[in-house]
Amino acid sequence: IPLEMREYHENMLLHDKKDSSVKCLHHNIWGGWIKYHPVQDMDKYKDTLSDDGFSKSCISFQVKFDTCEQIDINLRDTEKRNDLIQKCKDLKQDTIHVFPTSLLRLNPVNILRDHCHKVVLSGPANLDDVAMDKVFTSVNCLLGIWKAELEDEACYGMIICKSPETYFAFIPHNPEAFWVLLSENTHRADIHECLSALICTQICSQVGCESLQSIAKYQYNKSNEYEKVSFLSFKAFAIIRLAGMKTDLKETFAESSGKERFAAVNTDCHTESNTTILNTSESGLLRFSAKHLIGCPHYISWKGTIKYHRLLGCKTWAEFHCTAWAFQCRVIAEGTNNIGKAIVDVPSEFWKLLPQNLFILSVKLPQSNMLLGTIGCARTDALTGTFPPQPQPQYIDEHTPIFVMEVGTAPKSLVDDLLTSVKLKIAFISENRIPKYAVTFSYVEGKIQGSVVSGPQVMDIYKEVRLQCFETSECDATELFGEIGTKRKYQEWSFERK
Repeated sequence: IPLEMREYHENMLLHDKKDSSVKCLHHNIWGGWIKYHPVQDMDKYKDTLSDDGFSKSCISFQVKFDTCEQIDINLRDTEKRNDLIQKCKDLKQDTIHVFPTSLLRLNPVNILRDHCHKVVLSGPANLDDVAMDKVFTSVNCLLGIWKAELEDEACYGMIICKSPETYFAFIPHNPEAFWVLLSENTHRADIHECLSALICTQICSQVGCESLQSIAKYQYNKSNEYEKVSFLSFKAFAIIRLAGMKTDLKETFAESSGKERFAAVNTDCHTESNTTILNTSESGLLRFSAKHLIGCPHYISWKGTIKYHRLLGCKTWAEFHCTAWAFQCRVIAEGTNNIGKAIVDVPSEFWKLLPQNLFILSVKLPQSNMLLGTIGCARTDALTGTFPPQPQPQYIDEHTPIFVMEVGTAPKSLVDDLLTSVKLKIAFISENRIPKYAVTFSYVEGKIQGSVVSGPQVMDIYKEVRLQCFETSECDATELFGEIGTKRKYQEWSFERK
């Protein structure tokens, strides 16, 4: 911890929660489990893995985060405090994972002071306080992570420090700015290369794995004395990503709610709980009620399977399959605020061309002037957290045909991905290997909606998506598009069919 940071800590009016002489109101922000990962030695961490995928050397205990009016005047305001509480609730996390980190080479006093919420930590029981003391015997500073979104380059978490009086933490206002700070502004492609290599070392038993060479490029500073702060962060991101991969795998093989739905159908009691089970899937998607179908009959126009492909980075992706069916709903097509307007029908040719195995691509488009509205979606000031609002797509209007897609047993991660506003979820419908329609998917009020785009702009959209995919991962994009991309220095990409 740098000297300037220590001086700031001394001026924060921190106090022991048990000190009765200090009259200070505290309000709870979040409570749950904390899991400390000793990742200083990744080989040792890997050698002691337990059934949950984490090392047996991890330390778990309970913790709660409270506001303190002595250290953060802004959180005295009820509205601001409730907003922070709601943000923590929206994360829907019962565990925060903490990792060793360092502030010595970041020296982010201005960032932590002006662009973070300040909270204090305590354990519900004495044993929890003892566990926290044990963790801080080997480290001076911790990086806490609820969620680290690799696709969005955002980290929802905090920096945890210790004073003689108490433990305290800084929760950044902006997760994207926090990501940039932790990664020391490392290029996106380099981040993904390092994370992929770190993940490989955790799941690969091969001696002399080539991933070790990739790791060496990012590990140490110029003097080779200390590990870079960014590398400490990458180790944390890799562990979080591994946990996400484990969750996705569990979802794939988990027992669905089919048994509950079967029981609800075959009971004579039409209770509200039975109705809820029948109308809601475990992923959060809502079914149409019988009352709706009486007034708005649905005719299935397509049924088959979907392959939902999330392109996360270089050689990094996630994919899952499920059955699905699609139809046009008059109520959805009209919209809640446009009752009585003329419904734009989905072209009959579209349904004929729609393949039985539909491929849906999810990719982040950070600088697309057409698909996300305007140029300038990049950061304006990454460290202070001032980001421009995400513009809306320009090719969707009231004349765009809309249909509803219902899916079978789909993982919750599908819905979570659909809710990500900075990513484009799209499928191209081709005729003679030429895209004729583009379908963008979104999650609206419990339903998956598809907006059908046609005309000359389809090829423009296709080229934009193809370009971003090749920029993200050339090897993956080659397989996805069946094209070979070539880019020479200071020149644009050129493509040819395989």
